[in-house]
Parts: sequence; structure tokens; C-alpha cells
Amino acid sequence: RSKRALQNTPVGTVVDVATGAGVFGTLLAAATAAGLVETLSDPDATLTVFAPTDEAFEGVDVTALLLDTDALKAILLNHVFDSVVMSKAFFFVDGQEVTMLGGGKLTVKIADGTVMVNNAK
Repeated sequence: RSKRALQNTPVGTVVDVATGAGVFGTLLAAATAAGLVETLSDPDATLTVFAPTDEAFEGVDVTALLLDTDALKAILLNHVFDSVVMSKAFFFVDGQEVTMLGGGKLTVKIADGTVMVNNAK
């Protein structure tokens, strides 16, 4: 399923949605290793995760990544925005820089009805 489809799915926590989608197994394993599952399972959290699918991890040494929990946590938190963002009510503007929970900065690009973050759909 695409990120757009997941953004329009108004049920459950981040972990619930990621589990149900069936394409975020590596992300869920990483969240578990980094100790973030409880945070991402909070039903009261207002979070948006720019979630890489399992396909995005092809060619990455996932085993090594899972062992470096500090780096892993930083990487994961740089994919989390502290607000809910729905694709139909996207409140970012083209070229806007957004600060993620991990402190990293992402640039939003909007062209021809497609929203991209740092050149990723």
C-alpha cells in the first residue's frame, strides 16, 4: 500500500496501521529494537510517520542497523513529525522545511498534486 493510502486510513495507532499494512516489517523491527513501540502505540499521540516500506531497506545491512540502537533511534525519530498530517488536508507548503522529532530537517515538495519529502514520495 502506498503512503497516501495509509494517510487516509483513520484507524489505530502508528503500530496498528503499520502492522495491518503488511509492508513495514523492517520498520516495526527497528522500532522494537530502538524502544519506540510504546511511543508509536500511544492512542493519544498525534504523530505522522514518513514510513519507509520494506522495499526501502533493500541493500541495507539491517542486522547491523538493528544493533546500533542509538543511531537507529535517531534515524527513526527523523521520520516522525509531531502532528497528524492527512493527505487531503496537507498543511505544508512547497519548499517548507520541517523539523522532525529527531531534530533533523526535511524539505516538503509539492508538484502536480504529489507530495514529496526530501525527494521521496
